Amino acid sequence: MRAALTCLFVSSLLSTCSGLQERLCPKPVLPSDVQLTPAGVDVNLTCPEDTWEGNANFMWKLGNRTLGTKPPNRLVAGAMLMLKSVRHRDSGNYTCYWNGLRICSIHLMVREILEVPQMSCTRKFPVGVIRCQYNPLHRPSPTTRAVLLVRKGFNTEPKTKPCTYYNSSQRYICLLKLGEGDHASHMVFMCITSMADSQFSTPQMISGYSVIQPDPPVNVMVSPVEGAPRKLIVTWQYPPTWNPSFYKLQFQVKYRAEHSPLVNTALIQLKSSCLIVDALTGRRHVVQVRAQEEFGHGSWSHWSPEAIGVPWTDAGLHEEELQSTVLPPDYSTEDISSYSTEDYNIGDPLNGQPAISRRPTDPAMDQSHLHISQYTFFIAGASLAFGAILFVGIMIRYKKKWLKDSSKGGKLHFVFPFCPQRKMTSEELQPSPNTIPLVSPPSSPISDVPADVSEDPASPDSYDVTNLNYFFFQR
Repeated sequence: MRAALTCLFVSSLLSTCSGLQERLCPKPVLPSDVQLTPAGVDVNLTCPEDTWEGNANFMWKLGNRTLGTKPPNRLVAGAMLMLKSVRHRDSGNYTCYWNGLRICSIHLMVREILEVPQMSCTRKFPVGVIRCQYNPLHRPSPTTRAVLLVRKGFNTEPKTKPCTYYNSSQRYICLLKLGEGDHASHMVFMCITSMADSQFSTPQMISGYSVIQPDPPVNVMVSPVEGAPRKLIVTWQYPPTWNPSFYKLQFQVKYRAEHSPLVNTALIQLKSSCLIVDALTGRRHVVQVRAQEEFGHGSWSHWSPEAIGVPWTDAGLHEEELQSTVLPPDYSTEDISSYSTEDYNIGDPLNGQPAISRRPTDPAMDQSHLHISQYTFFIAGASLAFGAILFVGIMIRYKKKWLKDSSKGGKLHFVFPFCPQRKMTSEELQPSPNTIPLVSPPSSPISDVPADVSEDPASPDSYDVTNLNYFFFQR
């Protein structure tokens, strides 16, 4: 349902924009006496034949300039002027004279073939101006004009912004200024108009964030790491058009070994350096960096120019060993974005500082840091094995005891602390005549009293309630 509503909205918007474009970018209205011809064709201009004779007294003028026959694309043959492969410069008012008398006048207009503008809008900084540009395939005529039409929302009247053609870059550039907090949608399109035709671009919906595209990073440098034949450190700087005081950039690094089709990429957040840990020993590496707004607004910049770097190599390494280095099968599979450059000092080579230098550390740690992981794994493995052996021994020891107890059978014993059991004599089992038993004796109690102990009914003692076997018997 939502997709259908979106399609309906877009179609209605395009139909509205089409009528708006035709109204704001109309075709020029030509005078009735204009002879319109497309560029690149041959044209013959002829005055009506009346009473003149011969060809010697005819003369043609373009405006106030008399035309000769020296240009190769022009030929005067009496009352006829032949023009070959006309261009925009051939447009104008042609007048024919005979014996100094004006015979006829023809207004020729060479129609320039206009392309449909392919416009793109970018913003190099979140609070900078928006540049909408168009690169025509052919050089436009001096009379061709371009304007940018901007409409905010759907109920406002479009505003016109002039565009300028720059010969050095051969493109039209239009500037649009939006406030820092203005992130509303704007509809923009470009109108190109010549003397005989007009064309307009496809309308675009833009906002202040959607058109952000920073310039590529600058001063990209690739430096080796001393003592590390497979590491490279890449450093770069923010482009001059981006102020990093408040708005930051995220970067993407692309690198590969020279003449290799395998490419690695890594995303670097809010840093201007990157440590490559899977470089090939002795091989030249090509590195490029591009940038994007830190929260992903807009698009990525173009890639920076290629920077070349070679990892550190030992002076005793033979040249044939370097040349025999080949690409491993798993090359370009490691993510380097998690590696840090905090162990290295990154200087400024432009100010005479070394580009890369290792930070001073404890020599003892430098010699032993490679063995720490082995010792750690050894201790952990030994502890785990000792614990497993101890557990198995305990299980075997108590398993024998459990099997021994279960094989005896027997009755259930209840053990209460601080209540020791004792055997009662026959005298103690007889109730006293002056006392009332607290518990009536069961009809056939089961107790721990041996069978050879006989009960004496004449005993004056009552039942002993401290013997808890009276409370735990089976029926």
